[in-house]
Amino acid sequence: MAQAVVTFLPNDQILREVTLGEHGILVTAPPGCVHLSCSTVHPDTCRELAQLHASGAGGFVGAPVFARADGMDRREASFAVGGEDRHVQVVMPLLDALVRDRASVFYFGSDPGAGAVTKLCGNFMIASAIEACAEAMALAEKSGLDRGAVMSMLSSTIFDCLIYR
Repeated sequence: MAQAVVTFLPNDQILREVTLGEHGILVTAPPGCVHLSCSTVHPDTCRELAQLHASGAGGFVGAPVFARADGMDRREASFAVGGEDRHVQVVMPLLDALVRDRASVFYFGSDPGAGAVTKLCGNFMIASAIEACAEAMALAEKSGLDRGAVMSMLSSTIFDCLIYR
């Protein structure tokens, strides 16, 4: 029998359907099974699902993924994990299989919504970086500079990271 089930789903509604539906995880998973959700969803959704899993003798770990599809293929993902330690220990081999090393798995405590909060923080920072790039490139263009050349220089020197490439 499965000790864990993993989901990577695009939103709260679909995660709830897959978990709570007629043929959902809560209905079909054996007792003691831990649901590892790597979805980007609202922290309260994670907390609600954790309570529902607990009432059925199961567990829930929220571990939203930080990676693009190509990064997942190269095992360059990072995971922000929240959930009871005993449940995290059950799913850790699954997370280990998705990353190059355990340093890419960050544990934020027993709150199953903690990873989701961390993901929201990351998404806010991504949105801020996009806005900053747009403002910087507008300034470059208004000053008569080639935006591509400016961005190339910046993203290969002091802003040499995935967000700026």
